[in-house]
Amino acid sequence: MCEPYCGMTTAFDMFKTEFDNVYSAAVKGDNVTVMALLHHPVANLNGFEVHLERYMFGVKTREAGASLPPADAIERRITNMDYVQVIMMIFRGDKGTDRLNKMMETWELAAYDETLQFNNSLLDVMLFGTDILDREMIRDGERLKPFFSTGFLIMISFVMICVLFTAVFLDEMDRGKVLISCVATTGPTLAITASYGIVSLLGLRVNSFMLVMPFLIMGIAINFANPQQFAPK
Repeated sequence: MCEPYCGMTTAFDMFKTEFDNVYSAAVKGDNVTVMALLHHPVANLNGFEVHLERYMFGVKTREAGASLPPADAIERRITNMDYVQVIMMIFRGDKGTDRLNKMMETWELAAYDETLQFNNSLLDVMLFGTDILDREMIRDGERLKPFFSTGFLIMISFVMICVLFTAVFLDEMDRGKVLISCVATTGPTLAITASYGIVSLLGLRVNSFMLVMPFLIMGIAINFANPQQFAPK
C-alpha cells in the first residue's frame, strides 16, 4: 500500500533500533562506547552515517566532552541530546485505484483514532492527513449546527424588527411594510435551503465554510427591505 515510499522512515528506524540496543546494554552495565554513535545531527550506526536533522527538530545538544552526573538518565548518557521537541515521520502512499484509496482512508482514520486514545506524559502524538481533515471538518459542522440555527433565527428576527421600526420612524408604517419584512427574509431563506438541498443531492459535504454563506446571502438580500426604497415620491 505504501509503495514506492515505504522506505521514507528507514533512517529513523535504524536509529531507534540502535538506540534500543545501546540502551539495553547500558542498563546491563556493558561498555557502550564501542557501540553505535547516537549523536545529533549525524549519527554513526554500524558504519552508516544517518542524518537525524531530517526527523528531529528543536533538539538541544551538549558540547563534546561535557560531563554528566553519574545518576543522570541513561538516555542522556548514551547520546549528546538533552531533549527533542518534535519528531516528524512521513507516511505516504499512492491512491492509484479506488481500492487503494479506500485502504489508505481506512488506515489513516484508524491510526488517527489510536492517537486519540494514546496517553503519555512525555509524548504527544499528532497525526495529519487529508482524510483526517475531512472528518474533522464534518465534526466541526455538526458541532456548529445549534449555533448556526440560533444565529440564523436571531438574524431573521433582527431584520424584521429593523424594517418595522424603520418604517415607524419614517412614518411609513402600513400593511405593506409588514409584508416586506416577511418577504425580505423568506426569499433568501428559500434560496439558502434549496442550495443546501441541491448540495446534499449531489453527494457533496456541507462543511464549516458553507455554513458562513447563508449569513452573507441574507445580508445582501435584505438590502431590498429598506423602507426608504418604497417610500412615496
